[in-house]
Amino acid sequence: MYGLSFNFNYMMLAGDLRNGSTFYYNNEPYIVIGYTHRKLGQGGGARVILRIRNLKNKKVTDLTLNSIDKIESLETETRTMQYLYEDGTSVYLMDPDTFEQEELPLDMCKDQLKFMKPECKVAVLKLDGTTVSIVLPTKVALRISETMDVDKGNTASGTVLKEATLETGAVIKVPAFIKKGELVNINTETEEYCERVVEGK
Repeated sequence: MYGLSFNFNYMMLAGDLRNGSTFYYNNEPYIVIGYTHRKLGQGGGARVILRIRNLKNKKVTDLTLNSIDKIESLETETRTMQYLYEDGTSVYLMDPDTFEQEELPLDMCKDQLKFMKPECKVAVLKLDGTTVSIVLPTKVALRISETMDVDKGNTASGTVLKEATLETGAVIKVPAFIKKGELVNINTETEEYCERVVEGK
């Protein structure tokens, strides 16, 4: 097995980290796979609660930093690819320009698969030619495949939420006025409903 070598880039603030950000911490390379910003009160600054994956041993752990902490970013190569399918063990992607296909282990992509449908585009992150993760667009449009109707009097304000199943099988909370078959935008970083998509424009 070939070892990965890592190229260091610039110093960045922990508060600027997002899903897919790569950085070096305690002599180890990591990628962010989940994050939450938490304010500490008036004048108290903020903390960043991260879920990170080690790019060497693939272990996932949690890390909390002050938003003003400086960390060293990690240079990666990004390649746009198209999702084809998964077979329960692997995920298959294709370069839309060269039609070259790549097989990735399911464990590397299982969190992202909740919001991936065939033919969608994803960013593939590579270090020295080796794929280490995939990153979704911040927003993706997916269709509601199942949800319950709510009494009309409770739907107008949008404050009443209900569960809905997306076409990918993921379950999220949506406003009560959303109906089965509608297309909605999902924030893939927070895994939350954003807005209804107006079709036909």
